Amino acid sequence: PVNFAALYIEEPDFHAHGLGTQHPKVKDLLRKLDDFTKYLHTKLEEHNLHDVNVIHLSDHGMADVTMSKIVNITELVGKDEYEAVTTTSTMFIMPHEGKEHNVYNKFKAAANKTGAFEVWWKYEIPERYHYGSNSRMSSIFVVAKVGYAFEGLYDSFPFYQSAFNITITNASVFGVHGYDNEDRRIRPMFFAKGPAFLSHCKLEPFHNIDLLSLFCNILHISECPSTNGTLEVFKPCLKEYEDPSKDKSVYAALISMIIVICIVVLGTLYYLRRSREQRYWHAYNIQT
Repeated sequence: PVNFAALYIEEPDFHAHGLGTQHPKVKDLLRKLDDFTKYLHTKLEEHNLHDVNVIHLSDHGMADVTMSKIVNITELVGKDEYEAVTTTSTMFIMPHEGKEHNVYNKFKAAANKTGAFEVWWKYEIPERYHYGSNSRMSSIFVVAKVGYAFEGLYDSFPFYQSAFNITITNASVFGVHGYDNEDRRIRPMFFAKGPAFLSHCKLEPFHNIDLLSLFCNILHISECPSTNGTLEVFKPCLKEYEDPSKDKSVYAALISMIIVICIVVLGTLYYLRRSREQRYWHAYNIQT
C-alpha cells in the first residue's frame, strides 16, 4: 500500500499570475477547489479509509501588482555595470569587477527614491532568509516590497495574453509572490484532517520547513533529516501529544453541567407543581 502520496494542483497560482487574485475566474477556481476538497474527503469516508491523514497546504501566498507598480530598474540604474538574474520580485546582482560600490549605491538611491524595494549586500541579508552564507548567492540582493514588481514581469505579458485570451492595458492586474514571507499576504495556508490530528484545533503560525518534521512523525520515520524546522509547533494539535488532563477537565466540566441542568429542571418542575397546587387550593378555598 501507499504510505505517502502527494498531489500538486497548479491553481489558483497559474491563473492568478496573469489575472490577479481578485479576478472572477480565480474566485471560480477557488470554488472548484473547495468542491474537490469535499469530494476527496467524501470518497475517503465512503471507502472506509478513516485511517488516512490528509494535509492541505500551499507553498506561498500572492499579492496583486498593478501596471503602475512595476519598477523599471533599467531606467533607474542602467545595466552596464552589472549582470543580473531577475524574477518579478527579486534581483540577484553581480557587479562587474571594481564597480561593486558604484552599483550598490545606485540601487540604494533608486530604492530610496521609489520606496519600492530593499537592497542588501550579501552580508546584510536578514538571517531568517538563510541566504547570506550561501556560496551561490550574489554579492547584492534586491527584493521588491509587497505590491511591487520588477520589469522582468514584462517578459510574461505575451504568455499571459495568449494563455488567458486577454489584452494587457494600464488597468491590468497581476499576481506576484517571492516577497518577504513574514508579510501576512504572502503566508501559505494549512489545514489537515485524519487520525493523527485533533478536531477543531487551531495552530499558531509556523514555517513551511516545519512540515518535514510533521511528515516524519506521521510516517513514523525515526531518522528524519536535520533541518531548521521543528515538530513542536504541531504538538498542540496532534493526538499523540494530547494532554490527558484536558480530557479529565472536559469530562468534569460536562458532569458538572449535567448536574446543574438537572437541578434547574427539577427546581422548575417543583415550582410548576407548587404553582398548580396553589391555584387548585385557591379555587376551592382550601387552607394550607
